[in-house]
Amino acid sequence: MIKRFTEIKNLGLFEDFEWNPNLTDFARFNVIYGWNGSGKTTLSQFFTFLEEGQSEEFPSLRYKVESNEGELCQGIKYTKNIRVFNQLYVSRNIDMVSCTATPIYILGEENKKLIES
Repeated sequence: MIKRFTEIKNLGLFEDFEWNPNLTDFARFNVIYGWNGSGKTTLSQFFTFLEEGQSEEFPSLRYKVESNEGELCQGIKYTKNIRVFNQLYVSRNIDMVSCTATPIYILGEENKKLIES
């Protein structure tokens, strides 16, 4: 599980971000909110970059992330599932005109564990 972003560099508003020691670590589920233009979308995109270990959109991106599995940095893929429900997710999965949505399914062991917790 991701605990904190120790640093993020060269990512939009997160040009030179360092984790404030007064902030609490991330938990299993997190809600990120803020004013327009405060970096919510950029941060949610960052989570998808972790799955690849890099970003084509931000080739000079540098980061350090603390997780239960150890430290991650650019070039290292994060192998745990991260689900981000941002505007990009909505635009890809919800058709406002026809009022339809792509269903979300979680199958297998993970689903069993979610039900039990």
